This record gives sequence, structure tokens and C-alpha cells, in this order.
Amino acid sequence: MSRCLLLLGILVLLCRSRIWGFSEAPITERSPRRGRRPQTPRRRRDVSGLPAQILHPSKVQRGRPQPRWQDVFRVWEREIPKADFAIQHAAKAVRLLPKVSFKHMPRQQPVLMNLLNRTKEFLLDDNCTMVVEDPLQPREGRNHRVGLVTEDAAAMMTAAVALKNVIPRLHGEVLPLLRCKVKHAVDSMSDKDVVRMLLSDGLQREVGIWKQLVARARPELMQVLELQDLAGLIQRFCSMPWVVAAAKARYKGGRARPSGSGDFLLNLRDQVAEFIEDMTLDDVGVSLWWLAEADLVDDELLKAASAFIVRKKAMRWKDCDESLWRLACSFAKVGREDLALALLKATARAVLQEDLGMLTNWAVAAMTWSYTQLESRQDGLDAFRARLSSERQLRQITQEQVAESAHIHAEAMDEFWSSRRIDTRPLFLAPRPVKLLQRMSAEADAKRAAEERKLTSRQNWRELDAVDDDEMQDLEMFRLFAPEAGEQPDAR
Repeated sequence: MSRCLLLLGILVLLCRSRIWGFSEAPITERSPRRGRRPQTPRRRRDVSGLPAQILHPSKVQRGRPQPRWQDVFRVWEREIPKADFAIQHAAKAVRLLPKVSFKHMPRQQPVLMNLLNRTKEFLLDDNCTMVVEDPLQPREGRNHRVGLVTEDAAAMMTAAVALKNVIPRLHGEVLPLLRCKVKHAVDSMSDKDVVRMLLSDGLQREVGIWKQLVARARPELMQVLELQDLAGLIQRFCSMPWVVAAAKARYKGGRARPSGSGDFLLNLRDQVAEFIEDMTLDDVGVSLWWLAEADLVDDELLKAASAFIVRKKAMRWKDCDESLWRLACSFAKVGREDLALALLKATARAVLQEDLGMLTNWAVAAMTWSYTQLESRQDGLDAFRARLSSERQLRQITQEQVAESAHIHAEAMDEFWSSRRIDTRPLFLAPRPVKLLQRMSAEADAKRAAEERKLTSRQNWRELDAVDDDEMQDLEMFRLFAPEAGEQPDAR
């Protein structure tokens, strides 16, 4: 008994000793459990000596649908307080804010408040003026221009309107200062900067600034236009009723006084007809759609568009492009079925190669209206019109909606017009070509005929008579051929 107590005491002393890895000290945050690596914060790279730069939010997106504000501001908080942080950095940060997810962000987030305060300081400074580009110097890109450039100013205004409910200070304090800067700089902008401001999205909400920019749109701007700018400018100017009215007055031959914006729109139309061969299918479709909606399409443009379709080998187009039925709608609005025959056949061929259920409701309705307006007895498209009518009935699209689809542009489409009858393309096994099947059938027939000839050429061949049902059991015992020469009969 005494030996057992002695061994028990020794075991307790050993367990309490440090040689077994136990300690009497309590486990706290400063004394972590032995064997685990203490959690130390990761050392961040020191960027205080580097020039200020604003990282794009997509760099910290990490596979999420949108980058989080925590990750973005964690990077920006080290750049905003730098001494060389200027208006171009603040403008880039503000125009990139719509790309960030502000879910569960507090109203007074320190990094965001610091960014807005520094942006206000720059805009209040008298030396902060709009940068005017020298047309004689080659452009090095927006990020290489120091100061507040035209594209950044327009993007900042668009961001302020988009984030009106999320960041009220951006819309209430920064946007008025920015409007004042741009308003005073419109008259001194270069022609290239005016074109970039006209092509900016969302700037039409600023009515005062937009009217100033439209007043600068004169035929002299055609010298600085690029080919990819034509479709966007036509869309902007055809959406303004007063510009369209002035252009119509000049186009119809009336004695209207010269209008800078109206003449500019007519010059854009002439540029499309002249350089249509170098334009993309999408730009041609957008240009003709808006010009036909404004009733400004002339015969020269229609002939150029028809020749463009033929020269681009429209019969070989295989993709169902939205521009195809935009072009069809444009020709239908003008009512020139004689020039639209090549386009109608190309569109029908491209659509029939796909499943009609994969098209949007707007595509089915717009094509139904276009092919009805351009119907001709000699076009040979009656079967395709019947397919379109059947598809329209399956989707329960009314005749009123068909007529309405001819005047709906992409920006005004709601969920109904964008929906499809079939969301995903069904999987089919690739069918064998008809010629291959015909060749295989002919080879099988020839092989069977050769076997029959070989069978009938044998000696003592005779054909079986009709066999009754009672004799079917003895059929396997019946011999078709008699023993050939040299063959020994069955000994049984």
C-alpha cells in the first residue's frame, strides 16, 4: 500500500513539472499554448516613399461579384494622405467608386470621408482648371495627363448621380463644384475634348452643360472625329428632338436658317455613307436605326448600306447578331424592300441556323414587324414568316407589342423584351450529312445485291415455297441445298 502511494506521488510531481510541457501559468493571449505559433499581424509593405497611385478595385476582387469596400479602402488609405496625391488621383478614385460594393458600410467611413474632403479641396483651388488637350501633340492616354481631364470630369459626374443614395456627400458637395468647373471650361475646350464629353455616358442629365456642348457641335468638329465615334454621336444627337427638327428642316429643302447641331447631324449621316465599308456591323446597325427613327435616311445611305451587306458576303453570316434585325427594322421604316432583299435572306438564314426559342422577345417581335412591312411576292420568305408568326404566338406577343418593338432602343428594354423562351441551348447529337447517308445506303444495297447474286448462282438452288404455321417446327430440319459434288452426305 505504501509503495502505491509513493508511486502516485511521484507521478503527480512529474505531471506538474515543466519537463512534460505543462505550466502553472494561466493561458492568456500573451502566453499562447505551447506548441502553437503565436498570431502576429502580417507586416504590410511600406509604400510611403513611392508615388501616389490608385489601385483598380478589380485587383482586390478575389473572385467575388464585386470588390468589397473593406478591401479597396484598405489599399487606398495609404495613398490618399501622400503629399503628391493630386486631382487626377482623386478623380480616378471617385469615378471607380461605382464598381465597389458598399454593403454594410458605415456612413462616416474614415477613408471615404478623407477622399471626399481632399477632392473638395482640389476643386476649390483656383489653380485646378480643366486640362485642354493640344491637338498638335499626340495623345498619351488619360492616365498620363496631369490635372482634371474631360473624361474624368464626365465620369465623376456620372458616379455622383449613380451613388446619390449610397454616398450623399458625393452628390451634395462634390458634384456642384464639379459642375462649376466644367461649365466654365466648355468654351475653352479643344474640339477633341468636346467630342469626348459628348460621347460620355450620363452627361445628358446635366442639362446646362449638355446644351453648351451641343452648341459647340459644328461642322468643324468633323476634322477631329474618328471612325468609331460616328455611331455614338448619331445616337446622342438623334435622341434630341430640337436637333432632329433642325436637321429635318435643312434636309427637306426648306429655307431654314443654318443650325450648327442640325448641320452636324447631317454631316455625320454623310460620313456613314462614305466610310461604311470600314465600319463594323454593330456601328452600321446603330447608325441606321437612329437615323431611320429620326426620318433622316436618304437614298444614298440606303444604297451604301445595301452594297455593304452584299460586299460583306451577308449570305455567309452565321451568327445571330442583334444588328441584323436592327438593319431590317431600319429598311422597314423607310419602306425600301427592293434594297433589303439581300439583308432579309441573310437574316433569315442566320436565324434558322439557331433555335428561335433562344432569341429575345424583342428580336422576334422586331423581325415579325420588319418582314411584314417588307413583304413581297417574289422574295420566297413566306415559310420564314410563318415560323416567326408561330414563335410569336408561343410567346403570347400581341400585335400592339409587335408594332411597339419597332421603336424600342436597347437602353429602353425592360425584362419582358429581354426574356427568352429557352434560357439554355439544348444539346443535340450532330446529324450525319445527307450525302453520307445516301452513299452508305447505296453501298448497303449493292452489298446485299451481290450476296443475292452469289446465292442464286450456286448449283441446285431452289426457292422455298410458302410455309404453313404447322410446318414451322420442322423448318430447322429442312435443308435448302442438296449436297454439292464431292461432299459426302450425312451418314445419319
